[in-house]
Amino acid sequence: MTGLVAGACAGFSAVLLDAVAAAWQTLGRDAVTDPGAVVAALLLVPVATAGLVLLQSAFQVDALGASYPADLVANPCTAVLLGAVLLHEDVPHSRTDLALFVACLAAIAFGAFSLATRRPVATVDGAPTAP
Repeated sequence: MTGLVAGACAGFSAVLLDAVAAAWQTLGRDAVTDPGAVVAALLLVPVATAGLVLLQSAFQVDALGASYPADLVANPCTAVLLGAVLLHEDVPHSRTDLALFVACLAAIAFGAFSLATRRPVATVDGAPTAP
């Protein structure tokens, strides 16, 4: 669960960074007085820090195989969803695009979770090796 929240924080950080960069590109130096850009910039540091702390906590509490796949899947999903909802970014939405998005997400999830559930095989001397 901690890995999932860490991935969501990382995705949210990406959206905040995109908002700050877009404001800077559009407004230039006036972005420092734009309320939306200031709020995004002020939220960026604590959200990114929380994401890193949560990810490290997830690695300490849970096995890497339990934490990392959840982080890996939650990060891009959160970034795309919040980018579309909060920043009104255009997400291609033809049937082909949506099918490709779903296929890519399924491939990421399958790969991450299959790697997470593999157990190392012990050799004669007892040292674990990858299968």
